[in-house]
Amino acid sequence: MRVPVVRNLVLAGALFHEIGHHLDNTIGAPARGGEAAAEAWQGRLLAFYFRKQYWYLLPFVRIANCVVW
Repeated sequence: MRVPVVRNLVLAGALFHEIGHHLDNTIGAPARGGEAAAEAWQGRLLAFYFRKQYWYLLPFVRIANCVVW
């Protein structure tokens, strides 16, 4: 948990999941209701947050995706 990116990923994941429940109730969901909706919102919010906060890591993520797959 000393690496800020990992710490933020863990904490933001839980936070954005719970926010996803509230967004599902107020706005609607990109997926079916319940947990699936919260997971869909979590993914959208995490992507937005990490693109804005850690934009400089994007090339490394793309390289890692190519190496893994």
